[in-house]
Amino acid sequence: MASFWFTLTALSLLTVTVMASFGFSLTGDKKRTNAEWVAALESGVPIPVLDFPRPPACVTLDWPVRVELNGEIVAECDRVVAVLETTHPPTYYLPPDAFKPGTLRPPASRARGSYCEWKGTASYFDLTTTTKPSHTVPRGVWSYPEPTDDRFSALAGWYGLYPGLVSAVYLKGERVTPQQGGFYGGGGTNAVK
Repeated sequence: MASFWFTLTALSLLTVTVMASFGFSLTGDKKRTNAEWVAALESGVPIPVLDFPRPPACVTLDWPVRVELNGEIVAECDRVVAVLETTHPPTYYLPPDAFKPGTLRPPASRARGSYCEWKGTASYFDLTTTTKPSHTVPRGVWSYPEPTDDRFSALAGWYGLYPGLVSAVYLKGERVTPQQGGFYGGGGTNAVK
């Protein structure tokens, strides 16, 4: 058992050393204000996701976003709220009026919800096209109606979505690369690495 812990410790130290050699900050840049995060994201210089803070930053960006599902634009707007959390690409939240009427529906499945220590309890929605035949992504969109931490009050009533479950998400004209795995809804662009 001791050799297991030694090996695990050695691998962890090796990982940290390799990551640091590629310029990744391992502490996160927790001292930036929201305005500084916005300026950094808009600078064009990619930000390592390891530099994002914990607890996350919640920033408003005047960036156009378009969401496509099965060939139909189901959401579009010119402003998003981005949550920047250590080791994750940003998760983008859209205002309610970004979604075309009829595209958000209560979930057909009443499966268990989720809880975030900062954002509170999530409410889920099915995302569907309005054209025939319709295409539906069960529980592909969520919202935090009452964030538990005031730092996330900007998210109240706005909607996050899983970029990997829709046909495409475009942010400032750039296609978003979905975060791997099925739990988080983040997506990468040239602004983050």
